[in-house]
Amino acid sequence: MFKLIIEDDEGHTTVVPLQKEEITIGRKEGNTIRLTERNVSRHHARLIRTNGSVFIEDLDSYNGIKVNGDRIGARTNVRIGDLIEIGDYHLALQEAAQAEVESAPPPALPKAPPLMRAQAQVQAGSPQLTVPDGGTAVMRLPVEEKVASDPGQVRPLNDELSGSLVVETTDLTGQVFKLNRTEITLGRTEENDIVLPHRSVSSRHAKLVFDGGIYRVMDLDSANGVLVNGEEYARVDIRKGDIIELGHVKLRYLPPGGSLPPGASIAVPAHSRRMVDASLRESEVGQSSGKGKLIGMIVGGLVVLAVAAFLVVHFMSDGSGTELAGEEPGKDDGKGAVVVAPDSAVDAVAKLPSLGDDNAKISEAEALFKEGMNFMVAQKWDDAIDKFSTAVTMNPDSVGARSQLEKARSEKKMQEAMGKVRKAVSVKQWDTAMEMLQETEIPKGSIQIKEQKRLLPEVTKSYNSFHLTRASRLANSGKFKDALGHVEAVLKFDEKNFMALDKRAQYKKKLRSRSKPRKPRESQSSRKEKALEWRGKGIQAYKKGNMAQAIKNYDKALKLNKSDVEVYRLLGTAYARKGKSAKAYSYYKKYLDRCPKCKYAPGVRDILKKYAADQ
Repeated sequence: MFKLIIEDDEGHTTVVPLQKEEITIGRKEGNTIRLTERNVSRHHARLIRTNGSVFIEDLDSYNGIKVNGDRIGARTNVRIGDLIEIGDYHLALQEAAQAEVESAPPPALPKAPPLMRAQAQVQAGSPQLTVPDGGTAVMRLPVEEKVASDPGQVRPLNDELSGSLVVETTDLTGQVFKLNRTEITLGRTEENDIVLPHRSVSSRHAKLVFDGGIYRVMDLDSANGVLVNGEEYARVDIRKGDIIELGHVKLRYLPPGGSLPPGASIAVPAHSRRMVDASLRESEVGQSSGKGKLIGMIVGGLVVLAVAAFLVVHFMSDGSGTELAGEEPGKDDGKGAVVVAPDSAVDAVAKLPSLGDDNAKISEAEALFKEGMNFMVAQKWDDAIDKFSTAVTMNPDSVGARSQLEKARSEKKMQEAMGKVRKAVSVKQWDTAMEMLQETEIPKGSIQIKEQKRLLPEVTKSYNSFHLTRASRLANSGKFKDALGHVEAVLKFDEKNFMALDKRAQYKKKLRSRSKPRKPRESQSSRKEKALEWRGKGIQAYKKGNMAQAIKNYDKALKLNKSDVEVYRLLGTAYARKGKSAKAYSYYKKYLDRCPKCKYAPGVRDILKKYAADQ
């Protein structure tokens, strides 16, 4: 009996006993095993169990089936330890005892929205997971986000990257929502980015994530789930024209640049607003602490001088601001006052220290800082570095510019590191890509953390597949030591990988069995010769009256050559001389059963008759 081990791209495993002779695998309901990822076809594969062997065949699926890394084109025999790849899933056969299959609990159901759980209909204590069509097991592998989204990583998208959702049902029909952020939540209540006020929509129903040029919709444990083109998903990438259903609300996805329907009403998501970096405020505070204080003092002084000039002129006029005729500016008017003409006040201000050049530099530094921040949002690190460097040169006191300059340099370095990873991926250098991903330490808050998280599952899956496939091929060729090296490479970064742990145990067992010294097998003729020697030694011991030794020697002869019937008679004789009649009777009877016409058979037969009469 066999069982099937299924592992998804996040390491979750499910065990399914193969109790039926034919098992179908696919995304659509009605298959014996449902794999719910989109890269699995509706009817993808079939497993056939016959005469103690298991075969797999492709049901004309879109992405095909790989066995030990090779795409199959016809029905293929699958052996224990072979690696089967269907979409993002890894499958492997294992032997299962009959008792284990009959008493196996149902496969553990992953966390899923209530609608998904209702469809599974698992009864507590049932021996297996059943479905309406009587299949062996139907399960939905978990597709969850391992780490909660970091709000600090959410950023706006420009129009070239922003897709749209067009509402096609309910009172909101024709409403268009621009997807202008990397993460957007949808739900019934106001705290969501896109509010869909319908009772069939949960308060927080779903989330849209923009990642690597692709939008992905994720169910947030809603009551009615998320359907895409009529099929339910926990997480799925969406494409042009896909219909997303949240309860009774249907929305059509339009990619960036897609033409909107006539008369559509465009709405901006509630949380879509201009990004203001905290360092901008920090910069403004830093700038006001130095030269800003001096500017404030000078401006205050100018105001005081202007007021004083106004008062002097006012008191030297007729009250309306007109100068008294005949008075000479700058002369004593005889009343202890000095006549100051309006222009003289301006001249007095002009004599104050000039800060025009410094003010211009600070203003230009602020403008450069803001340009640099725009380049940061656009992830144009070289341009941002150039702007921040110039801003620091013009205003060394700008704390924000210095901080952002370091951040831009760090982001550029991390971007180059991720670029090297992508290059390694493009040429399928999985060891290089995996090593770089694991060894590159990306600072907290870096935009590249998201790129690292995006690349890690893809690289891990391909890296594991490469090494597990090589391990299977080498093991099939009897090269268990080399195969073990590839298994250890997987466990280096994924120490709980189920398939690698299973293969390691298998290969180590094979290597241990090989290391044990084997005794050379004796030839049949050699065994018969030794048997005759021990029989002769037994006869000699018998003649000497040593019955115990004779019996031991006869036993050794019998072990080496069970076809020597004469030894049975000799053992009967020895036991009879020793007074053990029951034992003697047993061996005499074996002698007659094996050789009823032998030379001593008549005499032995008489002995047995006499023994029976005495009894």
